[in-house]
Amino acid sequence: MKKLLLTFLMLPFLFACQTTTAVPEPTAVSAAPTALPPTETATMIPFTATPAPTATATATATAEPTHTAEPTATFTPEPTTTATPIPIDPLAHEFIPLVGYRGSASRTGLYDTEPALLGELVWKFDTPAEVHSSPQVADGVVYFGNDEGKLYAVSADTGTELWHIELGGKIFSSPLVVDGRVFVGSDQGFHAIDIATRALAWEFVPESQGIRSSAVYGDGLLYVGSDRGTLYALSAETGEAVWQFASGRSIFSSPALVDGHVILLNERGDLVALEAETGEQVWLVSTPRGFYASPAVSHGRIYVGGLDNIFYALDAASGLVLWEKVLPRPFVSSAAVVDGVVYVGNLDMHFYAFEAETGEQLWRFKTNHEVYGSASVAGDVVYFGSDDQFLYALDRHTGRFVWMYRTGGFVGSSPMPADGVVYFGSYDGSVYAVK
Repeated sequence: MKKLLLTFLMLPFLFACQTTTAVPEPTAVSAAPTALPPTETATMIPFTATPAPTATATATATAEPTHTAEPTATFTPEPTTTATPIPIDPLAHEFIPLVGYRGSASRTGLYDTEPALLGELVWKFDTPAEVHSSPQVADGVVYFGNDEGKLYAVSADTGTELWHIELGGKIFSSPLVVDGRVFVGSDQGFHAIDIATRALAWEFVPESQGIRSSAVYGDGLLYVGSDRGTLYALSAETGEAVWQFASGRSIFSSPALVDGHVILLNERGDLVALEAETGEQVWLVSTPRGFYASPAVSHGRIYVGGLDNIFYALDAASGLVLWEKVLPRPFVSSAAVVDGVVYVGNLDMHFYAFEAETGEQLWRFKTNHEVYGSASVAGDVVYFGSDDQFLYALDRHTGRFVWMYRTGGFVGSSPMPADGVVYFGSYDGSVYAVK
């Protein structure tokens, strides 16, 4: 049990939640405004990137159709909470693409691009440290970070390194590319890099707080959570804190943004809706254990799995729990939600497809190890990584095996499909491009 939870230094907590036999129902808590005034400021730092073209394209793909989908079980939804409704447009932000974690502000994991169908290696880029960060592709460039604290920019076509910049702390979060800048968190803070100059535009360093959450962007603001439990709204232009919200426990998951509201989750097990403009708390729902997975918001519903072994579907307007799905092990993987189906991995070594409306299980697919990697969808294919060192491609309608590609380490990075190629990182220190 090393893997991703060791990177969060939370393995003992995970073992504890695995032994839970009875899980109390989540309860909604009445909202009270608790947004705090900004206390942090951004520092403008002259800092240049180091060009070092050293990538190589190598190897061939592995395709071994040795797994089968297992259609099983049904589930009856049961409402379990009440909360004060807020107005939500169920389609707001849902189909607005974002070059950032999970492909959109609503974090649905859907990518409007051609899928990678062959399972053949295009190129492989090696770094000297583990890659937890999920690569992002913008204008022909792949951006990602590693445990050495470097943010890399490499050619999407060839894997040739264009430049890198040292940020000083491990990078677990995924880059966000907006308006000519790359934004990324590290164990040393939150950073904005100007793509044209390859220099650090500004740096936000909250006191004693690393940033492992991946930022989401909307209306000129960046929303990102810290390891100490504070969600910040930062000006994308200057890095100054517009407001901050203290959630009380570490925020390792990444916030979603829908119709003017930010949805955040923390390690205590709280799901919170905030006004995006002011940081005012709208509703809060408490669950028995914490969250490492990030929420996906689709058609007015929030979908996320917790460390309490429960997958939740909640009403985004009120926080009301619409249905729950209990599995044998915790969830670390973030779900993809496409065309009324939820795709998510579990530490029981299976990857699941649930009916989004009811929670009914449609099919499941067994891997050879725990599934920490999050799901991404392009066309008719769903991609995810497992601790068996493979990236898997499945037919998302049936769960049938399409191809798998073996790396030299655990695959916890969220795959990014783009133009017939899927890009992903591995704990072996490499980023792969597979078509």
